[in-house]
Amino acid sequence: MAARRDHARWSRMLLGALLVVALAACGTETRSAEDAEGKLPVTPQAINELPPDTQRLDMTIANGAFDSDRYAVQTGAVRLFVTTQGGPYTLTIDPLVTPTTLPANTTTQVDFTAPEARDYLITLTGGGDATATLNVRLAGTR
Repeated sequence: MAARRDHARWSRMLLGALLVVALAACGTETRSAEDAEGKLPVTPQAINELPPDTQRLDMTIANGAFDSDRYAVQTGAVRLFVTTQGGPYTLTIDPLVTPTTLPANTTTQVDFTAPEARDYLITLTGGGDATATLNVRLAGTR
């Protein structure tokens, strides 16, 4: 009977010692979930995802000139990505986009709403003046 009590006592002592070691190994440092799991990967696609019902329009400006003289979207929300080579420039789409500074050699995001179907004048200043046309069509038309 005494052997059985000694075995139970040693088992409890061993279990207690293991618990102390396990707790010590965990430490008391607090960490955020991001630290524990690591940062989530960010892909270019995730950064450039559009909100629902938003159109994407890409424009490149090089040497003070647009890459096209005509751009087209449908009525509604528009996310414009302007990539500049050279610059800085100032872009205006009257009356949709107030004068917006475009830093040199970068891509700038400009959000606006195209409320009605018609042509709008796009102007560029800085490093030469240029113009283009934004053709807005009714949603669902080509």
